[in-house]
This record gives sequence, structure tokens and C-alpha cells, in this order.
Amino acid sequence: MPRASAAQATHGNVRGAGFVDGLDGEDQRPTAVMAAVVDLAHALGVVALAEGVETKAQRAALTSLGCDQCQGYYFARPATPEVISALLAGPANLDPESTD
Repeated sequence: MPRASAAQATHGNVRGAGFVDGLDGEDQRPTAVMAAVVDLAHALGVVALAEGVETKAQRAALTSLGCDQCQGYYFARPATPEVISALLAGPANLDPESTD
């Protein structure tokens, strides 16, 4: 695996997706791994981004670990470019029938 240069590290991010699923369970290992990923990102001076967030509990756990950004179904489902454009334009422009 190629090493990231200092320039790449300061302009990139460190993503954690594989362990997000276990954050709202009883097993503490996923939480320990995500804490290490967040710490690594911050030590490198980059954004800690969690992918695959699906529940409020996962978001809360990531926030408490200091995760900078989260994305996943908890926030929104995949959408067409037209739906995204309508969302960005404001709720009055969104046709509820087109979000399925």
C-alpha cells in the first residue's frame, strides 16, 4: 500500500466504515477501533469521517469519540441528481413523489 505524503494527509481524510455497525452493540471492540481511527485522523491533521451511520445511537457514539463528520442512511438515502438539486433549492421545490 502506498504511503500518503504530508500534502495528501493534510488534504485528505481518514474513513471508518467497517466498525460503525457494532457501535450500538455490547461488544466494545468496534468502539475501541473507531476511537483509534478518530485519534489517528486527528494526529495526521485530517478529517475523521464515519461512513455507514444508520442509527441515532451510532451517531451519538461517533460524536462522543470526536468524529468530525458522519454519513449514511441515518441522514439520507441515495437520491438522483434531480432530487438533490431540489433539496438544495429548498423544501418548497421538493416533490415528495420523486423521493421514492
